[in-house]
Amino acid sequence: MKIVFIPQYEMTPDRKLAIADLLSICFEGFPPHRHYYRQLAHFYWVLEPKNGSTSTTQEISPEPEPLPQILGCVSGILRNIRINSIVIPTLGILDVCVHPTIRNQKWASKLLQTVEDFARVHAIPLLVLFADNSSLYQNNGFEPRKALVRWQMIDEIRQISGSVDERRMDDCFMLKMLEPCMKFTEDPLAVDLLGWIF
Repeated sequence: MKIVFIPQYEMTPDRKLAIADLLSICFEGFPPHRHYYRQLAHFYWVLEPKNGSTSTTQEISPEPEPLPQILGCVSGILRNIRINSIVIPTLGILDVCVHPTIRNQKWASKLLQTVEDFARVHAIPLLVLFADNSSLYQNNGFEPRKALVRWQMIDEIRQISGSVDERRMDDCFMLKMLEPCMKFTEDPLAVDLLGWIF
C-alpha cells in the first residue's frame, strides 16, 4: 500500500468517485456520490494499492476479488482558528476512514501520522478534529478537551444566512499541539472555527 498526497485542485474524477464510494461504505448516511461532506477539503491523503495492483493475492485461480482503487482516506482543511484569545494556524482533520477489508492493520494511524508529518514540515502548529469515538485519536496523541465551539452553519452545501452556532462539545473536540511551547490550560476552551465546522 502507498499513501498519496493530493491537493483538491489535482483531484481526478476517478479518485473523487473512489473516495465517495469509500466514504459511503465507512460512514452511514454520508451524502452519496460526494467526496466531501459539506465543503471541499484542501488536501487529501489516500491509501492506494502499490503499483496499481488491485488484488490482495498473487493467486491466478480462483480470481481474487479486486480491491477498490482507494482503501483509506483522510482530508484536511487549512485555516486560522481562535482558541481563547490566540489566533493559530490549524489543520482541521476530517473523514478518517479505512476500507473494512483492511481494518485493524494500523492504516488509520499511518494516515494520521502522514498528516502530522505534513503539518510539521509546513510549520502548522495545531491539528484539530471532532470524533465520536476518540480511542484511535488518543492512541495517536490527540487530546480530548472540553470546549465551547463557535462556527458558521452550512446545510447541504448552502450557507444558512447569518447563522452562527455555538455549543459545548465536551465529548468530541480533540486537538494535538505540534509546538510544545503552546499550551491551553483553560477549561473549557473557547474555540471559534472562523468558518464552517471541520
